[in-house]
Amino acid sequence: MYCSCFVVVDACSVKRQQLHAVESLPSDIDCVTDALEHALLAIYPRPRYLVGRDALIMAVLAMLPEFVGDWVFARRLQLPACVLQ
Repeated sequence: MYCSCFVVVDACSVKRQQLHAVESLPSDIDCVTDALEHALLAIYPRPRYLVGRDALIMAVLAMLPEFVGDWVFARRLQLPACVLQ
């Protein structure tokens, strides 16, 4: 009984975070269409296009040690202090 209540609360908080993330997305998609146009029409297109601030942040986190990325995600998800150790 206790575990099912805990899972329901946790699922609600995850859903709330997902909705907040979607609402905070920019409505302007010009940067995406510009990158797509460049990829299709350039003589020498780039192998990868990083579009948006979140893609740049993920690229930087990918270059850092794994424990740093884990710590950043744990802080962003507001996990308890025992998880951050």
